[in-house]
Amino acid sequence: MLDGKAVVAREGENVAALLARLGLLFSPGGPTTGVVWCCMGACLACAVRVQGRGTVQACLTRVHEGMRIFSGPPPNA
Repeated sequence: MLDGKAVVAREGENVAALLARLGLLFSPGGPTTGVVWCCMGACLACAVRVQGRGTVQACLTRVHEGMRIFSGPPPNA
């Protein structure tokens, strides 16, 4: 699930690749329609929230069945 909507990931795909494939990419300010930056965990531009794990780097986090990903800021932020 991405922001409450069902999405289908490819086997072995990381969260950044999934979001890029869906047209939601990253800039230094967070999710946008820009580009994926470093893809190696150095810049933190791809930070997303994952239910049960908190904030993670999308480029270093593999998608798994049942994962709930949130691309926006936390509620009440």
